Amino acid sequence: MVSHGGFILTFVPARWLPWCAAAGVVVSLVSIAASYIFFGTALLLWALDSLRSRRFRLSWPPFAILLLFFCLWFVFSVLFSNDPVSSFFSLKKLIRFLWVPLIFTWFQRVHVEWTLNRIYLVLGASAIFSLVQYYWLMDVDLLHRITGFMSHWMTFSGQLMMGVLSLGTFLLLRSHIWEKRVRYSFFCWTLLLLVLLWSLLATMTRNAWLGVAAGGLLLVFLEKKNWGFLLLLLLAVLLVFLPEPFRERLYSGADLKDTTTQVRLELVRSGSRL
Repeated sequence: MVSHGGFILTFVPARWLPWCAAAGVVVSLVSIAASYIFFGTALLLWALDSLRSRRFRLSWPPFAILLLFFCLWFVFSVLFSNDPVSSFFSLKKLIRFLWVPLIFTWFQRVHVEWTLNRIYLVLGASAIFSLVQYYWLMDVDLLHRITGFMSHWMTFSGQLMMGVLSLGTFLLLRSHIWEKRVRYSFFCWTLLLLVLLWSLLATMTRNAWLGVAAGGLLLVFLEKKNWGFLLLLLLAVLLVFLPEPFRERLYSGADLKDTTTQVRLELVRSGSRL
């Protein structure tokens, strides 16, 4: 509690905690380091709130059992690694899973909407920058691909994949709303989705392409079954009219003589022997 100019200001950690967690999520699209600063601040505010309220407030989602299984398997792999001492320090990465209960405990509708809107906008800006990279700033090939605001194309394409599926879900669930007051915003979000898809295609990252296709089919099956045939038809048309470099990149995944395919098969064989 601080006195200032005759007013009494009370510092309430619970008021700022969700905004720090939300900012950490949004900033992760630009800087992982900055994201962890916000995450660390959110954890500090949670500790202060726990001391202040004398309550341990953390709510876990229904899928927490899957996170627990992953963490236990992570610890198990460290204990039985060739160098457990060196591997032990990698356990610090598990602390990032505390982001999940923080969100489920402290986020309200306003925080969710604020976070999603900023994610879409920042990711859209990153996608536009990546297209500038593709057409003007870079000599793109498989070893030098567009990265947006990230340092590696795999990170960037993963962000695009999740952003496309999330924004696609948002639009699909609102496709029945055509009132004049929301028609303009619906059009803008749809346009942004097309930019994200365009950028994702330009990343030349096949696993992200397949992830979007699989996620989109599942989404349509769960929410709009009667759209399933139209989506399959759209995918078929895209395969036919896809520019040659992208079509070759997609088909090379099924070519057993392709170098990257051979590497992946060797990884599977090595993993099975391990």
